Amino acid sequence: IAVALAQPFWPWRPGVVTVVVDTFLSMSARSGASGRVALGAARATAWASDLPRGTRVRLVTTSPAPLQVGEFAARSGDLERGLASLSATNAGASLDAALAFARGANPPPARLLVVTDGPAPPGETAAEWAVVGTPADNLALVSLTTRRTRADSNAADVLAHVWNFGARPATTTLTLSRDDGVLVREPLTIAPRSGATVSTVLRDWAGAIRGRIDAGDAIERDDAR
Repeated sequence: IAVALAQPFWPWRPGVVTVVVDTFLSMSARSGASGRVALGAARATAWASDLPRGTRVRLVTTSPAPLQVGEFAARSGDLERGLASLSATNAGASLDAALAFARGANPPPARLLVVTDGPAPPGETAAEWAVVGTPADNLALVSLTTRRTRADSNAADVLAHVWNFGARPATTTLTLSRDDGVLVREPLTIAPRSGATVSTVLRDWAGAIRGRIDAGDAIERDDAR
């Protein structure tokens, strides 16, 4: 008994792990009936269900900047609701920045799960990688710009750029409109991993200019600007 009392008493502290969920635009793509973020949430829930009781799970998203959504008990409804609340954004994202953010927390996570739609970068061996979704062809209206032809003119050039991120040629129709009127409706056939630019001139720069492609592909959010 004397020996036991002489030992220092260390209160038990549950471990902390981190789940990084990629919320870049590509994670809005659908695979069957589910989006990639929803598939990722299911993978993270299954992973957390195998953790020891008492483990705390930090939930981090990547886009538009790394953010800790919260810290939840593993196997809890709070964690499931936190995961279910996530959605992809239209902004860019850096997985490297999110990993640095997660690893820089105090205390650092004992385990780190990354849920994304891309492979782990070369040399990344410490994090556990869960890839969701399958490769999908996608067309995107990547830019829509309007600029005056001259500083002293009311005329403006409208430039729209459509990119084919897929591995096959793709066809679509680009529609440029102002308010309720159509300015241009242009059929396009675009080679794999290539782009096409459509331009028009406005004689009177007024009203809101909008563009849309009728791609009907994996990611709907990048079809309009």
